[in-house]
Amino acid sequence: MSKRLFLSIVLFLVTGNAVGQQAMLEWREHLPYSEFIEVVATDEWVFAATPYALVRYDKSENFAERINTINALSDFGISAMNYDPVSQWVIIGYENGNIDLIRDQQTYNLPAIKNSNVSGSKRVNHIEVKDSLAYICTDFGVVELDINAFEFKDAYYPEQNNIEIYDIAFWNDSIYLASSNGLFRANENNAFLIDNNSWSPFSLPFALGDTCRVSEIEVFQDQLYAIEDQESFSKDSLWRHTGSSWELVSSYAEVN
Repeated sequence: MSKRLFLSIVLFLVTGNAVGQQAMLEWREHLPYSEFIEVVATDEWVFAATPYALVRYDKSENFAERINTINALSDFGISAMNYDPVSQWVIIGYENGNIDLIRDQQTYNLPAIKNSNVSGSKRVNHIEVKDSLAYICTDFGVVELDINAFEFKDAYYPEQNNIEIYDIAFWNDSIYLASSNGLFRANENNAFLIDNNSWSPFSLPFALGDTCRVSEIEVFQDQLYAIEDQESFSKDSLWRHTGSSWELVSSYAEVN
């Protein structure tokens, strides 16, 4: 099923009878459900996030419910979401750096990033889960979250000054960070990743600038993929690194 088709189904369920009746003298929420920014699936559920709330869809019962600040969430402005299949926590990041962990009827709020003295934006751009650690990409760096211990660990800053980190990927024993200043790499087994000297720039096949950035990176079939994100959507391109060089996979112009 395509992501667009799934989102259409979710919208139908949310606005239809699947949500159920609202009791009198209870709070009602009137939030838009026309923009979904993230979708994650578990064995039993599918979660879809809007900037304001979540929709949780039960696969077996064909039932959808809304999750918002009235019944579970601790904040507004969702900007990222992911799921840890081991602990079964859904991890939610917000524009202000706040973090929620949701499982069944439980919510665990972790406001340390939100309440930190970091200057500038603390927006959560992406959440990557690996070995029960959540790597939280923010507008100032990457923060490790131990999901089982509910505590933050190390923070990574690939440069001396804070820079926006959009995405993270693990490939060939290295960690790659997509940032506002390009792509950075460090050895995953390096014990001093908190030291910005442990990170080095990784060459890109396109020039960065005010109108171009590397916005997303992903590993697929043992190859690293990067998105060349241009200000004009029609100029976006997908690149693949085979281990020795970058190759152009496709551009918007080639598929339209």
